[in-house]
Amino acid sequence: MDSAPTTPDLDPKKGFDVVTYSGNSTVNNIGGLLFEPGLVWLKTRTGHSGKNHGLFDVVRGPTKFLISNSNGAENSSYDNNLTAFNPDGFRLEEEPDFNSSGRTYVGWCWRAGGPAVSNSDGTITTEVSANTDYGFSIIKFLGVNNATPSTVGHGLGAVPKFVLVKNLTDAENWAVYHASLGNTKYLQLNSTAAAATSSQYWNDTSPTTSVITLNNHEDVQRINRNYVVYAWSEVSGYSKFSSYSGTGSTHTVDCGFRPAFLIVKSSTGAYNWQIKDKERGDVVLFADTNGTDTSDG
Repeated sequence: MDSAPTTPDLDPKKGFDVVTYSGNSTVNNIGGLLFEPGLVWLKTRTGHSGKNHGLFDVVRGPTKFLISNSNGAENSSYDNNLTAFNPDGFRLEEEPDFNSSGRTYVGWCWRAGGPAVSNSDGTITTEVSANTDYGFSIIKFLGVNNATPSTVGHGLGAVPKFVLVKNLTDAENWAVYHASLGNTKYLQLNSTAAAATSSQYWNDTSPTTSVITLNNHEDVQRINRNYVVYAWSEVSGYSKFSSYSGTGSTHTVDCGFRPAFLIVKSSTGAYNWQIKDKERGDVVLFADTNGTDTSDG
């Protein structure tokens, strides 16, 4: 995501931003954003290893979170984590996962489209909060079959380039679609595994400007199972979803802007999902582990 606007009509800091904060083990309102976030992804940086990531969104509602480094179902057993999305940030309470005194944290925050609305573009009706200006959508749906592919509406009006799907009901892996891999391959956010081939995820069908196709794997669509989908389309000067071939030495990838957030995964080898951002300096967090800030060596 770009940290500097490229046109007067699109201020990237109104679509995505990074916040760092210190925990206080009591009510903690984290502010400074230029928008009310729809997706907040939190992670402990220092002070305690072994703490999971937490993803909260406006469609599922506060207090309910998912863990990027786990295949676990939606976690709603702790009601004192993130308890509200504020106009300029979010509210945390005393639960130590994301607000413990003596520890530091990072929050990656995306603007969605406000309260969810019903979307019937696909064969499954979805609840959608879509921000078409900044190319981000949150989709929630209930699976309807085990036998045939289904489609779900995303509300972006543009083709998604990066898609995360998570089964909320069961302990199943995160499914990841990336346009550079094509519609026959998938990755798993909670795993170091290289990209694998299967028609059971996207039914060998690319997303369109209105729908995402999901086949009948448990990770993406099964009857009477709840799912959430996070989908990003590409916005010129703000977001870029691409691929490159490693060289084994210093390598430059031109995004066309200075990124504020970067997530990288090898598609051919068993390596971690690396996350860097503009606030934490020369350190990295891994989306698939519960570790803290690590030197980018």
